Amino acid sequence: MSVSVQSGTKVSQQEKNAVAVAGLDQDLRYVSAVKWSFRAIAVALGAAQTILARNAMNPDGRSYLEIAQAYLHRDWSLTLSTYWQPFYSWLLAAMLGITGLPPRQHFVAAHVLNFLTFLACMAAFEFFWDSLLRYQDLKPGDVLKAGRPLPAVAMWILGYSIFIWLFIQVLIPVVGPDLAVATVVLVDAAFVLRLVGSEAPTLSQYALLGAMLGLGYLIKAILFPTAFILLATVLVARWGKENRKRLGVTFAVFLCIAGPLVAVLSYSQRRFVFADTGKLVFAWYNYDVLNRDWEGEPPGSGTPVHTTRKVYDHPAVYEFNGPIRSSYPPWFNPAYWNEGLAPHYRPVVVAKKVVGRIGGAIRLLAEPKALLAGVVLLFLGVDLKRTGKRILRLWIVWLPAVAVLSLYILTVVVPRYMPAVELLLWAGVLGGIWLKESSFCSALARWVPPLVALGLLLSVGRGMYWQVNHVREDDATPDYKTADGIKQLGLSAGAKVAAIGFNEHAYWPYLDDISIIAEINTWDTCEFWRAAPAVQAQVLQQFVKAGAVAVVVNAGGAMMIRRIEGGPPLDLASCARPSEGWDKIPGSPNYIHFLK
Repeated sequence: MSVSVQSGTKVSQQEKNAVAVAGLDQDLRYVSAVKWSFRAIAVALGAAQTILARNAMNPDGRSYLEIAQAYLHRDWSLTLSTYWQPFYSWLLAAMLGITGLPPRQHFVAAHVLNFLTFLACMAAFEFFWDSLLRYQDLKPGDVLKAGRPLPAVAMWILGYSIFIWLFIQVLIPVVGPDLAVATVVLVDAAFVLRLVGSEAPTLSQYALLGAMLGLGYLIKAILFPTAFILLATVLVARWGKENRKRLGVTFAVFLCIAGPLVAVLSYSQRRFVFADTGKLVFAWYNYDVLNRDWEGEPPGSGTPVHTTRKVYDHPAVYEFNGPIRSSYPPWFNPAYWNEGLAPHYRPVVVAKKVVGRIGGAIRLLAEPKALLAGVVLLFLGVDLKRTGKRILRLWIVWLPAVAVLSLYILTVVVPRYMPAVELLLWAGVLGGIWLKESSFCSALARWVPPLVALGLLLSVGRGMYWQVNHVREDDATPDYKTADGIKQLGLSAGAKVAAIGFNEHAYWPYLDDISIIAEINTWDTCEFWRAAPAVQAQVLQQFVKAGAVAVVVNAGGAMMIRRIEGGPPLDLASCARPSEGWDKIPGSPNYIHFLK
């Protein structure tokens, strides 16, 4: 016999009696009220964040948008990539195809899609949290022992406030598949809980888990190894012949969905490959290899097959007019430009990088402070021995999260990758709490969760207030102004241009449907302006040879001005010294020079 906690929907009388006997909740109706309240808060804050970040853009998001455009234009050769997974581009293509919006509106459309994905993620969170509450793993005699787990009301207050803090601030502004990744991970975790915790899981549940694992791989490459981690979790946690047979169904469904893409990618590359993303990111972040304009440095990093072409040394000029057609080719398909990258494995170098990232991951997991303080307070009233045992029993939740976190620690740890992992880790802790039987412990369970929720919601509100009064670093408004000004000067769609000082954060070409085919990177921009007129003329001639009809220079009117590592921000506005022939772009501090 097991005792389950219900979420406040339909429950049998027997289940209500069990809940009452265990002392898990005094009134299940409170759960429904809490859920509806937090749903309203989450939707309101999510919509507000979407509006505030409607112009936000990042290099990955631009690439997904361009792949979506390739689908709509039936340019199939540009849709296949071992770096970008296809599903998010399919969603974008559907959004753009249905709305028929011009490129000038695509960034906003992508954020609308993000908000819709956030709503799906909310549903996934509720499915997971309800599954966690059902999976109490109580023994028949537990109801007779002193104490109780956190009440369901407290769990929903804490869970939803954590979800809002993690997902609204971090994921809604990011154009990319991260919200979809989190949605799938939460659904996967819910199915694992239900398959392991149910007395008689159905075959359809096994099949649905396989479908979600396959869908996850189509969304992001890291969910391919994650699928095997979750399969192993269910295999070990529910050991038995019948379970192994049904996991065969799970694996078969997973293969049916993931297999075709693996087959196509492997055939196109003439080797087995499910993605090159992990390999490239591992090299970039462990061996300090350039993620753009890689030409074989440092020695031992591999032999380039095809890369951007360096056509001038000081300042360094790179040309990439073909074979990839996009607004910024070097980041449209990084796997193509970095083919041949294969650094020799150096354990000591990797270990040093990993140690640094472990520290970063710990600092990330220690946020928010209000939640950490609340959990510390709750632990003042717990039965440590029983809580420890219950947390260990919830290894099916937190251990897969630790495994995925380890994969990120081997490559790169950034906040937008972490929300689902963090939520699973907190679920493992909160779900394992067993409070002592006392008025003090009851008071902790009653008052700490609302106070934690208030702190997290105020933090989210404070972050939004800051955005109202400041410009986001990823706000593309300067690129809108540059794109509008260039159009006024007569640069038509389809034009090929050179760029100075934008790097991968050039979004105006996408907005005007033009292509950058040569560039000088941000850190060499001031060197270009300081160069003698003869050198500048030679650089411009290289741009002409590359096929550019104009050169656009960042003079302070770009989304991000990169800094040289360890130094102050680059002041590109002060070093810009345009001579005759350089025109100020209307509405922007940037300049353009038309080539003859």
